[in-house]
Amino acid sequence: MAVPLRSPLSGTVPGCVQAWEDAWKSWGRLPWADLLAPAVSLAAEGFPVSWRMGRVLARYPALLRADPGLRATYLDAEGTRLRAGQTCRPVALGKKLAALARGGARAFYQGRIADELERGVAAAGGALAAADLHEHRSVFADPYALEIEIADPTAPTGRNVLRVYEQPLPSQGLLLLVMLGLASRGHPDPLRDPFEELHRQVESKKIAFAMKEAFFTDPDRLPLGERALVEALTNGETMR
Repeated sequence: MAVPLRSPLSGTVPGCVQAWEDAWKSWGRLPWADLLAPAVSLAAEGFPVSWRMGRVLARYPALLRADPGLRATYLDAEGTRLRAGQTCRPVALGKKLAALARGGARAFYQGRIADELERGVAAAGGALAAADLHEHRSVFADPYALEIEIADPTAPTGRNVLRVYEQPLPSQGLLLLVMLGLASRGHPDPLRDPFEELHRQVESKKIAFAMKEAFFTDPDRLPLGERALVEALTNGETMR
């Protein structure tokens, strides 16, 4: 059964907050609250809507009006979507970030925020529960890697080899590796034929996204071993 593009049933446990804290505990040097202070300030004081953000908001007017949280954040007092240059003040987000600054990731995955998230998802018809948040743990996995050959006028041979690392599944890092692998085959030279290079990149993206739809999923649900899948999608035969 396909997962709906937009549905309360499509949501999973947000893992980034725990990942922030885990990364900070392992490699951070600044106090935790200092890391979140700029985001808390921007949410409270507001920030200008960028050109890109304005275009995204313009594409989903009905969605913004239907959801109370989105409506309060991205529509003005007259119910009109925010446009580029106007000030966005995500006050509710600022309060949540302030709570994280005080209590760490625990404040998100346990307690009031988790309970509010459960109630909100349930009211919308979803299944995400506070217990799911309580049980969340970060997974530290080895990155995927792919060597690609590129044009390099500074190299003696005019070519150079790059080793590119990307995040493993269930992220979409493998998607970029497949794109790069496809686009780099045949030793393209964008300076010599930019139109051919553009065509190569477009076709590489189309093929890579088709592979994503066919094969990418939770690594625990793959029909074969994760490494076997990565090798199959990035080897020379596949990239031809």
